Amino acid sequence: METMIAIMGALLAIGAAVLVFFLATKASAAEDVMPKTDPGTPPSSRQDFVNTVFAAVQSVATDVSVAGQQLITAHAAYESGWGSTTGYRKGNNLFNITRSTRDPGPIVEGGDTEYDAAGNVKNITQRFRAYPSIEASITDYLQFIQQSRFGSSYDLLSNGDPTFVYPLRQGGYYTLPADQYYNTLVSVLARVKSMTQNVA
Repeated sequence: METMIAIMGALLAIGAAVLVFFLATKASAAEDVMPKTDPGTPPSSRQDFVNTVFAAVQSVATDVSVAGQQLITAHAAYESGWGSTTGYRKGNNLFNITRSTRDPGPIVEGGDTEYDAAGNVKNITQRFRAYPSIEASITDYLQFIQQSRFGSSYDLLSNGDPTFVYPLRQGGYYTLPADQYYNTLVSVLARVKSMTQNVA
């Protein structure tokens, strides 16, 4: 009898451990879906972030449509996790643009996630470019995505078309599955538009 009780107790302990592992794995997978978001950021902070970035975008991207300026702001919000990433907080890097080891410019090291062709995720450390201001970050971003490897991204972005992320993906800007990236950005863009409708 005591042996049976001991066995049952052991099985219950194993079951509890498996359940904890399963829940932890699900939580980790949920975080990986949108690695650059910060769901704990209060809405008021997001509004302050959008106000600051949108004003900077308007001052830098003067030849871009208002819809394009809103899209640039949304992309900054998505890539920087509404201003929560290390690259932004320590280096004014709104778009997670990295710097190669051959480039001697200023950097900020920070964590990131990378997806392989099979959709597997791994955590990596990136060398993010550091800027003296968010205006400098926006200027560099607009120049960066005009590279030929990103195809029509800049033209689509300028017109406020969120499908600009597809040629960005083809050029290697990000590794997340393109449809997932697009759908998340469209959701962020809707928020940004509602936050900027009185100043656009």
